Amino acid sequence: MPLDGLDILYDILDNLPPVMLEAAERGVRKALMLPVAEAKMLAQPISLQVARSITSIVTIEGDKVDGKMVVGSEIGPYVEFGTGPVGQASDNGKAQGIATYSIGPWKSKRRLKSGEVRVYERDGWVYKDVKTGRFVFTRGQPARPYAYPAWKNNERKMLEVVAAETGKIGGDLDGA
Repeated sequence: MPLDGLDILYDILDNLPPVMLEAAERGVRKALMLPVAEAKMLAQPISLQVARSITSIVTIEGDKVDGKMVVGSEIGPYVEFGTGPVGQASDNGKAQGIATYSIGPWKSKRRLKSGEVRVYERDGWVYKDVKTGRFVFTRGQPARPYAYPAWKNNERKMLEVVAAETGKIGGDLDGA
């Protein structure tokens, strides 16, 4: 003699993976709102272009939900990690091995009128500022992290949000 409600239990168990996956996706989407909002806040005074390009992407492959915070601006990494010797010096270990700096000194050869070749070393570079038309020498820009600190500041909260969202399915199943 079958137990009362056994058919309902089998239905619940058959539907549990999709329900759990949906809850995990909702949780990841909600959790990613935290670092995205903080990164936008941190980046806005530095570069509005970078701040506006920060978003999140959530993908589902099989039984895995993957969420990422994405910076779409091309200059985002240069702002986050800095550039040149100045960027490397200002990193203070915040990049945690994420960024590697390839810096000079760069060598340039000059042939003098006498035929002698001299090699000059410098640890900066020159570029032409298109607005002013002037040539500018720079050693780089300091690192101004926004994405990494936002992520680290919200790691625990993100786990709590996902756990809370997936924990809700127990209540949803009770009413089934």
